[in-house]
Amino acid sequence: MVRYDAGHRERTHSAIIDAASQLMRERGFTEASVGNVMKAVGLTHGGFYAHFADKTAMLAAATEKAFDDSPKNFAALARMAQASGDVGVIAKHYLAEARVGAVASGCPAAALVSEVHRQEAPVQARFRNGTEDTRRALAAAPGLTTAEADHSWAALAMLVGSLALMRAMPDASLNDTIREQAISALRKLAATPNPPQPESPPA
Repeated sequence: MVRYDAGHRERTHSAIIDAASQLMRERGFTEASVGNVMKAVGLTHGGFYAHFADKTAMLAAATEKAFDDSPKNFAALARMAQASGDVGVIAKHYLAEARVGAVASGCPAAALVSEVHRQEAPVQARFRNGTEDTRRALAAAPGLTTAEADHSWAALAMLVGSLALMRAMPDASLNDTIREQAISALRKLAATPNPPQPESPPA
């Protein structure tokens, strides 16, 4: 019988989550099957059930893992915008060519947004939590959240949608256009107050 050291199970568990997290971003939830994930870490299908009850449990953990760095990355971008006084740098860096190509290790919101609605509730919940944490980090950027206005959700939606489009239509010239328009739109958004709310009609 093969004997493993005390940390073997924890390392294997983490390796499965890491592999699933990358595979589902690169190839989608369907391709992040139990068989494909276990093959990626060099283990048999049967060993999976020592770590997870089912595929949904694995995908929920992998979705949470995928968002580990997202709030940190957006917080760093928000600090960069604060230091430069230009909120447009967020779009410039988030939509950089290297990030467009880094699907497996990149932003999970952009990679998974079109598929997550077809997943089970635990996966959807992890996606929502991670996206909300990311939005809160972005909200620290100058002009996106003030006493008079909150544009953080609109800013995040624009960034995520832009990245998804750039990946779907990998044309360098078109991607440059999307990037430049996103930079301009983010600057305008940060400078725009919330419109007044319409008065409620009389009862």
